[in-house]
Amino acid sequence: MIKHFIILLILCPSFLFAQEQNPNVELPDFVIFGQENISVRKVDKINPDYIPTVSNEFLKPTYKPDQLEFADISNPVEAQISMLDTTGYNKGFLEMKAGFYQLPEGQVDYTFPFKNGFLHGYAKGINQIAYVDNSERQLLQGALDFAYTLPTDNSALPGTKFSINAEHSKNLFRFFGSIDPGRKRNLNIGNASVGIQNLYMEKFIFDVNGGGDFTYLENETFNETLLYANAFGRLNLKNFKLNVKAAYQHQNLTTDSLNDSKINGYYFRPTASLEIFKKIMLEAGFTFSAASGQSLNGLYASLSSEVAKNLLIYGEYSPIGENMTAGKFMRDNYYYDQQNLNRVFLKKENKIRALVKYEYDKYYQIDGGLEYFNTDNLPYYSNPDTSGFFEILTTDAVSWNIFMNLLYYLGPYGYFYGTLNYFNVENSNNQKIPYNPAYEATLIYGYNFLENLNGEVKFDYMSDRYADLDNTESRKLPGLFNLGMKVSYDIERNFGLFFEIENILNVKRDTWEGYQEKPIEVLLGVNYLFD
Repeated sequence: MIKHFIILLILCPSFLFAQEQNPNVELPDFVIFGQENISVRKVDKINPDYIPTVSNEFLKPTYKPDQLEFADISNPVEAQISMLDTTGYNKGFLEMKAGFYQLPEGQVDYTFPFKNGFLHGYAKGINQIAYVDNSERQLLQGALDFAYTLPTDNSALPGTKFSINAEHSKNLFRFFGSIDPGRKRNLNIGNASVGIQNLYMEKFIFDVNGGGDFTYLENETFNETLLYANAFGRLNLKNFKLNVKAAYQHQNLTTDSLNDSKINGYYFRPTASLEIFKKIMLEAGFTFSAASGQSLNGLYASLSSEVAKNLLIYGEYSPIGENMTAGKFMRDNYYYDQQNLNRVFLKKENKIRALVKYEYDKYYQIDGGLEYFNTDNLPYYSNPDTSGFFEILTTDAVSWNIFMNLLYYLGPYGYFYGTLNYFNVENSNNQKIPYNPAYEATLIYGYNFLENLNGEVKFDYMSDRYADLDNTESRKLPGLFNLGMKVSYDIERNFGLFFEIENILNVKRDTWEGYQEKPIEVLLGVNYLFD
């Protein structure tokens, strides 16, 4: 198996490149259908006008802190065009590592830059051997991303970006924590999309994209195709702005119980925004959302303001309906095994979000806030009779999330990133919703001991959770602690070695009931940069 796995890894011809967005204007969020496409570099400036429907993706860096590079480029679109034009840039990257249970893991990616654009991609493979019976797992993943941006001095649509993206992953594993631990699953997850975006022009900006998400099982009857189209536009007039956000979905699902089930969903939000006193942005409008006969419509309102230098506040009232499909449930929990459910139209009524954000130059940034909503149909994972085959049930619920995110670039003192969350998700009977912890945290600190020697420590924490809605104490999952470290040493400019330890405390806990996470793992690896 390992021989075949290595051959597939070497031959896999897929590619990916992470996109960056203009941090000075509002981007479409499309939260209605789970297609939120916000990607923000945390070191960039964000004006009050920018802050959209705030999401976890907005608040958390796209890159790990040690991957951030700080550059003072006044025009963000020109930064996208020229970011590959540097003498310190290598087109290719190769990494291989092996440990107690990952044997081997590898990744290769390559960039082909050309004037105003690039073609970039990666292929990745992991072979995990069993740490408990039947827990072996294999992953093959790859993607392709093409982007081209018109010059900003172009006479027509200056700064317009065209993109084509495709990605696919194959996950092979067993239901090792179930009543049938030898049962195999071959899960395939893919996406393909095209887009056109202009966030450069003064009078009108837009972002339009469309494509499909694909989730299917080999040797089992489960196949979902989710076609989608997203659109965002903003017209800047003299004293105010007109905005529109829209999304459409078409789901086609076949399972053992559902034959060619088709569901349509849409989301439409027209708004108008007005800037007053050059410091306050007010926005108001209406949200229409529906899927297969169910709908949630309501008023939308937001306020953002720069109350002091580098200090921003944001508040939003945005009831919304989210179309959550069977494919999403399987992507979030690989042991999901329900055949008679096509989707849940989650109605987030009275949804409120508030945020305070402070940043100082490129050195540190702090943001924190809260989110609240109530609903009569919150989906949650159920493990009936502790079988190890998960299903989705729904319940009424009230959800609170209080969060804080910190990013420090401390120069000679290293870098630090932290995210802290408090959750309270209960139904009307004061029962905790399964698999919703009260606390979550991620803390990362890194330090460059020498120019070619770097160390990083990471800590992940998730508090205990109930595995059933009755909140049975015997089915309460203990908290998860994961303490890890990594030391990297560059032997040459383009060749380095690294050493990693995961789960140093050797905590043997479950994320999903019955499915134990990996014990302590020690990894040795090499990386190589090339052109």
